[in-house]
Amino acid sequence: MAFSSADLRMVDDHIAQGERHVTRQEEIVALLRSRGHPTDVAEELLEEFRATLLQHRSHRDMMLLEGEIDPLKPKPRGRAASRAPGPPKRG
Repeated sequence: MAFSSADLRMVDDHIAQGERHVTRQEEIVALLRSRGHPTDVAEELLEEFRATLLQHRSHRDMMLLEGEIDPLKPKPRGRAASRAPGPPKRG
């Protein structure tokens, strides 16, 4: 399956968001622990966030390994987008 640069950007966005979730959840676990609260549920959620982040990174690696992606080449947008703008050609 060929992937576009838009696909790669989407996965990169998911990775960035996942990293933010992991960082924030680590802060929540630390805060709960420092106040003597139970952390079981928060730690389970942290592990889910980490697992999801790992899946996103693996997906990105797979996309790049397939070699069917050019991160600098935009995805074609159909026939109309491939035509150059300008006046109609005379015949």
